[in-house]
Amino acid sequence: MKNNNIKGITLIALVITIIVLLILAGVTIATLTGDNGLLKKAQTGSEETEKSQATETMNLKITNIQISSYAENHQLPNLQYLADKLCEDNDMEYVLTETKKHASLDKIDVTNISSIYTKLKAYPYEFEINSSLQLASIDGIKIADNDLENNSNSTTTNENYSTEEVKIGTWIDGKPLYRKVIREQITGSGNIEYFLSQKVPDAESYIIESAFAFDDSTYTGVGMVVSSSNNSNTRYDISFTSFNLKTGRVWLIRGADSPSYLQLIVKYTKTTD
Repeated sequence: MKNNNIKGITLIALVITIIVLLILAGVTIATLTGDNGLLKKAQTGSEETEKSQATETMNLKITNIQISSYAENHQLPNLQYLADKLCEDNDMEYVLTETKKHASLDKIDVTNISSIYTKLKAYPYEFEINSSLQLASIDGIKIADNDLENNSNSTTTNENYSTEEVKIGTWIDGKPLYRKVIREQITGSGNIEYFLSQKVPDAESYIIESAFAFDDSTYTGVGMVVSSSNNSNTRYDISFTSFNLKTGRVWLIRGADSPSYLQLIVKYTKTTD
């Protein structure tokens, strides 16, 4: 006799179940491997981190070479000086006048050359450095173009310097970040306590982007971090001992023959934001 109480899965229910599973599998695979998938985003994030590390390393080398030039010659380095120093650096794979020709660290002549091309051994990126000693491109992609694209919603780009307060981005705590160029004439020698007329009373977190002392006649300068002397042991450079953006108070060590114009580029957040 037929038992009507026996239960089981019908063929239609099985087919529907398989179809649902296939749809879920397709969605999962697309989420992982699609153009905007998790794996792609992870790979892109890793590549961007590596590129940022390479860029920071290259910028640090350029800065160190500039400081070396200040210490040796008391003047801003040129592209030839930079190229020569990079050729002596074992971290570099090549320094060339043209892009991606061959690996060489032989000294090059950059007369009438507006850019050099170089690569770090540890990273797969080629950097173009222009005659202003700034990174102009990475693997042929202009850095200025990337900055404009990445900061399209910002008030200004990083190239906007002014003696007026300029909003340039966001600090690590999410507050607006400002930049200002301060230029003033200073007098006296030895240990000097000086108060800048251009202070920021509501400054909160702040850093000095760069600091220079300039001679009014030639407008050539020395880095404020440099400490040296001439043959007669008379100090002719300037160095910081302390700085307070809120009060404008600066402690300086200044030689009798030092340049008399001070330039500070400061970045800061404000307590009012």
